[in-house]
Amino acid sequence: MDKSITYIERQKPLWLRLIASLFFTITIVLIIHFCYTMEFSWEKKYFKGHIDYFQIIFILLFFGIYFSYTINCYFNFEKKLFKREKTIGVFKYGKWKPMPKLEYISLFAVNESTFEINLWYKKNRHWDLYEKYNIKDAFTIAFELSELLNIDLLDATIPGDFKWIDKKATKEAGEIIYIK
Repeated sequence: MDKSITYIERQKPLWLRLIASLFFTITIVLIIHFCYTMEFSWEKKYFKGHIDYFQIIFILLFFGIYFSYTINCYFNFEKKLFKREKTIGVFKYGKWKPMPKLEYISLFAVNESTFEINLWYKKNRHWDLYEKYNIKDAFTIAFELSELLNIDLLDATIPGDFKWIDKKATKEAGEIIYIK
């Protein structure tokens, strides 16, 4: 079993990534247009005339980044470290930190077709680790992660009816068994 696992928190939907690529493309076109059309001079009137260009480029770049970033969670189980890494294309930012005392993992239903896996720590704090559109896939990922971290698993797919899963019995039976 691999001691280092990556769980992608939430990849943006395709339509958002397409909008982000449109913003980046327009930004690049404006920068190229600016470089070809600007008459460079240190006089104040040349800079004032192009401030609106810089504002538009900045705004488009901001929206491109906003619509395209993802957050990945890395766990190093041997060294008990974790890293939340923000990613925009090939650019990544994140630092390894000691893993806090983890309490449990919950499988949560956002709506009837979307399920989230949350990792809870420090009583009321949590990370949204993963989002799946199939309950079986979401359960498999949540179960494997709870086994690797050796913590409990909570089924919160039915609002107001939270049940703890008996991981040992579930593994033996091959179906979900709840603690009574």
